[in-house]
Amino acid sequence: MPADKDWEWESPQPQGQTLKTSWAFASDDVWAAGDFGALVHWDGKDWTATRLPTYESIRALWGASPADVWAAGNNGTLLHCHGDGWSKVATGTASDLHHLWGSGPNDVWALGGSTSTDDQPSPPAVLHWDGAAWSTVTLSSDVQEAHDALWGIAANDVWIGGCGRSGSFLHHWDGARWTQTNAGGGCVYQLAGTRSDDVWANVRHTAACPNGYGGFVPCPTYDLAHWDGKAWTHADGPAPGSLIVAASGNLTDVYAQAGTGTGAIEVHRWAGGTWSKAARYDEAVEPFSPYFEALAFAGVSARDLWLFGASGEMHHWDGAGWNGFADKRPGDGWLWASSPDDLWVLRSRSVSRRASGVWTTTDLSKLVTSPAPGGLGYIWGSSRDDVWAVGDGVALHWDGAEWKSVPVPFKFYQRTLWGSGPRDVYSGGEEGLSHFDGTAWKHLFGGNVEDVYAVWGSSAADVWVLTDYWKQGEDESANFYHFDGKTWTLNFRIGFAYDQKTVRMAALSGTGPNDVWATGDERVMHWDGTTWTKMEAGLPVGTGSWHVWARAPGDVWMGSAGGGARIHSATHFDGQRWSQIPTPAGWLFFSLPGGPLWSFGGGIVRHR
Repeated sequence: MPADKDWEWESPQPQGQTLKTSWAFASDDVWAAGDFGALVHWDGKDWTATRLPTYESIRALWGASPADVWAAGNNGTLLHCHGDGWSKVATGTASDLHHLWGSGPNDVWALGGSTSTDDQPSPPAVLHWDGAAWSTVTLSSDVQEAHDALWGIAANDVWIGGCGRSGSFLHHWDGARWTQTNAGGGCVYQLAGTRSDDVWANVRHTAACPNGYGGFVPCPTYDLAHWDGKAWTHADGPAPGSLIVAASGNLTDVYAQAGTGTGAIEVHRWAGGTWSKAARYDEAVEPFSPYFEALAFAGVSARDLWLFGASGEMHHWDGAGWNGFADKRPGDGWLWASSPDDLWVLRSRSVSRRASGVWTTTDLSKLVTSPAPGGLGYIWGSSRDDVWAVGDGVALHWDGAEWKSVPVPFKFYQRTLWGSGPRDVYSGGEEGLSHFDGTAWKHLFGGNVEDVYAVWGSSAADVWVLTDYWKQGEDESANFYHFDGKTWTLNFRIGFAYDQKTVRMAALSGTGPNDVWATGDERVMHWDGTTWTKMEAGLPVGTGSWHVWARAPGDVWMGSAGGGARIHSATHFDGQRWSQIPTPAGWLFFSLPGGPLWSFGGGIVRHR
């Protein structure tokens, strides 16, 4: 699927953006959407991914029918699907839109502006669609209202909840006018119901919780309020902190999530009489990823429920158990390929491989044991049957049939891995540089006060290593070592006084012995075969690049780091000038001669 401008999606499948909203018409017609305009659809057999015509985060979905669906999101984004594609619709507001609800195709409400948990306030926005145009509705004169919740059951029975300067509020629309009431304090955080006299509100309060240092910090607590057609009253229900949602397309049920205090989450069902437990899941227990948090919920019955969350994770409840329907994305690692059709993605305790167009993942956790709390970090190989992965005190080798652990002379974190062939492999980290000669790993130099940050070479007789020398009370330096096949020499040094800001060089790449790049903290260096020269790459102040990939002499990519830039763009050199290239969540690059450029970051693999 198209991932972002100029980039194609590679992994995970069907996509990996965070999903924040969902809507279900039937068991074989379910939608979910989220960050960067991500959109997925379930047809009863498979999930397919596409992208809406926007890069904004989508916060709400609602549909009158499969041929009449609305999507709302940040910066006033509103899109409409008539069954044959999505189109943008002008709203007249720049406020984030985070809720949608309608009674039919000619009566749709959109709610936006700040919520009670937003860090960046924006003006309140209440919009109404009458079948011909969207119009703005004013509920009150309180411009500081935070709009958190929207729900209705008919064109003349709509609720909006939140809080303002005077406390919580609930606005009700009876088809002719809005009236205001409250739910007894706090902020009305969520709304859902089954009938006009059976509406639930999740009410959020701010309490003072111990910070562990003898003081207190603000923290949220929750309780439930219920509307019986006459008044709002406190009501018992699932444990505080519940996420209340109406099952999309089914107005006879309300579902709530509740924590158990043991890492397990229970899903409760309200069918208009009593609450009952419908399902349960445990974080980090298959098929759920560690720290999974459901951000969206949809379903059409108690035996057909969906949960959606970060990294595109999707899970289905069939009444008996949960099934996962997306590749997991447990975090960043490293990328390597032996050919365009043999791509490897390493993460802390697993490796994913795409061969012949099919992705498979191997769990390496049994080989990555103590003392390796940080797991694996780098992968490199000389061929598809000779691949190395290194990490905290561990090195694993793939021989074409299985992964095996190999004894190493290091115990701590490794920052780099490179080789010229199966009998010439280097790994470096806090304990210096180590080398594999085809038989065993041996320590070469460094360690103690000199950490190795990067190694790269054009051949066995042309190898570069970057180190950081630091000793208490002495001047620090970034050192450039070179190996000519016989002897290691200190070729270049960037020194700075003990009390000066550190300039750490952390990455190496090149296309040959006369074209080598080194990057790090606010600095880019180039080797032309004779001299190292500082290059003006236009990096923003306070940023640097801890990864560089030289695809060709006039095609160099740097992943940004620092200042929040690394997840948004890369710095590219075309042989004449540097420019910023949008690469959302991508900061690591890899390519093969004549092949695509792969980008990896935030657990997502793309190519161009």
